[in-house]
Amino acid sequence: MANHVWYNWAMKFSLIITAHDEGVMVRTTLMSVFRAVEFWREKSGASEDDFEILVLLDNGTEETQECLRGYMAKVRVIECDFGDVGPARNYATSEARGEYVFFVDGDDLVSRGYVDGALKILETAEDEIVVCPEYCIGFSEDGRTGSVLRMAGSGREVGEIGEPREGWREHDAFLLFNINLWVMAIAGQRKTFLEHKYIRSENGYGHEDYAMNIALTAAGVRHEVVPGEVYFYREKAHSRRTWNDERKAAEPYSELFAPEFWQTFPAIEKQRRAGIMGRLKKLYMSVRQNKAMRALAESVRGAMSKKMVKELPQEVLEEWGAIIEIEPMAGKSVRKGNLRKKFEKKINAMGAGGVNKYCPASEVYLLICREYGGFSGIDFEKYARKLDAEQRDLLMSRIMVQSRGKAQFLDDGCLKEWKKIHPELAKNLEIDSLGER
Repeated sequence: MANHVWYNWAMKFSLIITAHDEGVMVRTTLMSVFRAVEFWREKSGASEDDFEILVLLDNGTEETQECLRGYMAKVRVIECDFGDVGPARNYATSEARGEYVFFVDGDDLVSRGYVDGALKILETAEDEIVVCPEYCIGFSEDGRTGSVLRMAGSGREVGEIGEPREGWREHDAFLLFNINLWVMAIAGQRKTFLEHKYIRSENGYGHEDYAMNIALTAAGVRHEVVPGEVYFYREKAHSRRTWNDERKAAEPYSELFAPEFWQTFPAIEKQRRAGIMGRLKKLYMSVRQNKAMRALAESVRGAMSKKMVKELPQEVLEEWGAIIEIEPMAGKSVRKGNLRKKFEKKINAMGAGGVNKYCPASEVYLLICREYGGFSGIDFEKYARKLDAEQRDLLMSRIMVQSRGKAQFLDDGCLKEWKKIHPELAKNLEIDSLGER
């Protein structure tokens, strides 16, 4: 299905859309991409020869193929059969002809100024960096609920501008241990993504975008955000992300989580500056699994969401309204009237802004690295007893991956519990039995 064009190796950028079974949804993705590219052309005076829109169709369904046929004059389509988004993006990067590459999923949308703003940052950067939009607005398949995440550049607080703080890798490592700080929609020099590959979701590993963000940070490649720009993420019940979540996928070994690196970190008290949003997140996580306190958990969630939406700039709300005109599901219940008031009722901002500073598993891991640098004789229960099941599993997975399956515990009960949840990863790490590691 590939449409053949003459190669122009002097292109400014390649915007890569990875697609599979999106069907008609790929049309709204293309409409938002065309809109962003045209805005960049208007601002820069660039021609059609200065960029390409590359659709990497991985085991594409017949409906998705049919939808793309109507855009063959505007996009370059390459078909493949990887069956996995990580290697598909790697292949698309190798085929791309631009100096810079942008990644967008085949059912998501981008704000009008994203391409223009991202290129301005990339072209003026003195160091090797990658960029992403400042905001991620998620919307459910029926368009009635959603989420908001506001991201910050490496080593910065949300909304902070200027040079990253000293020790930015330590800052980001502490947070990345616990949560993915940036969305998959990143852009950077093509050579960056030729050197740093997306992982394949196999052998117990997954979340290719999370693993990429870890790998880039470990290599000293900073993340920057494009102020005021938005990535609109379709929250599907069945997606690659939910599949990886369900299989409790872990990220591969990284020098970013090496004990000897963490032993250089400042005291925990200096890491914990979560603010009011972080404290609310801590309260929410402590009561969310308690049925008797579910009402309190929802009240906390609602308070956080309302606070976040009130802080959204007017231009972000206006862009959200414009995207709804392209894709009504991006806010089906808020198309008219007071956008801010209506958005407050439909948004879950649990991942917004400063809440990411609440990192209980990171705090425990730092203590373990200080006392058990070689991961030998760990008193796991002593440190993990106050963690909930999710954080406890995350901590154990990091320890097992970072030790390459060689960690030793005072009580192997924690390892037996972990092996039941992660049989694929345990096999990959050659943990066949508790006596043979």
